[in-house]
Amino acid sequence: MGFQRLATVLTILLVGGSGTLPVAPPAASAPPSSPKQLIESLMATCMERHGFRYVQGREPVPPTEAERALADGEYAPLLAERSKNGFRLFARFVFPAETGPGGVAAYSEHPNNATIRALSRTQAQAYFEAQASCHAWSAQTALGKKVTGLEDLDRQREAAVRAAQEHTFDDDPWLVAKARDYAACLRAKGRPVTDQRPSQITGQARKPFSEQLWELGRRQWPRIVGNVMPDLTRAEAAPYFAEERRAALDDLECGKDFNPVYLPRANAVEARVNREWGYE
Repeated sequence: MGFQRLATVLTILLVGGSGTLPVAPPAASAPPSSPKQLIESLMATCMERHGFRYVQGREPVPPTEAERALADGEYAPLLAERSKNGFRLFARFVFPAETGPGGVAAYSEHPNNATIRALSRTQAQAYFEAQASCHAWSAQTALGKKVTGLEDLDRQREAAVRAAQEHTFDDDPWLVAKARDYAACLRAKGRPVTDQRPSQITGQARKPFSEQLWELGRRQWPRIVGNVMPDLTRAEAAPYFAEERRAALDDLECGKDFNPVYLPRANAVEARVNREWGYE
């Protein structure tokens, strides 16, 4: 759950640097204010050693009260939001002019993706090799976490969130009963449910559409590692969006008793784990 975190701004200078990792954090005008900022600082030093200039990302902007109400599962604002935007996956292509704060087209794609699209296959491979080793070194240095690269860091962070939420919520009798009702309602509406535990039920209706979105992106940009947003016209996105919006409203109705109780607590657990893994 939670919001799209601000993308790290990267600019690349392909000059064929060394493969030697730095031995100490870089000097800075101000000390990093969070684990995320410390990792960013370490990444900048490491990538420079590999011949890549790395501009550090900024701290995420705290959510507004309206955004928090949506994230915490409040029914009335969610009804208005989902009636218009569904799960906010394909809506950005249907309403491309909504680029302001909170707009569905305000998704901040990683700026490095545009650069990688312009690289040769050899250059892109050099970048990803440098990125992987720098993420491994930065995570070990800043967090004491052993990872092999960015994708592995993402996987481990997601697994840690999942484990924390499972431990916290999946044995709660009230949540278990309400999640069972939630799942039965979704199935009755023709929505697939593969896991009805409290820690997993809220993402079941959204999952097929997010998987569809990223698969379209991977087909368009096969050289980019990880999830990348596709480039769709309004007409191309419209049929995906129509079904997504119906699913989002089905999910809202089925989860109206469960979500306002579960989501605020689940979001708090995720925020704690994210900070431990350098995501906040």
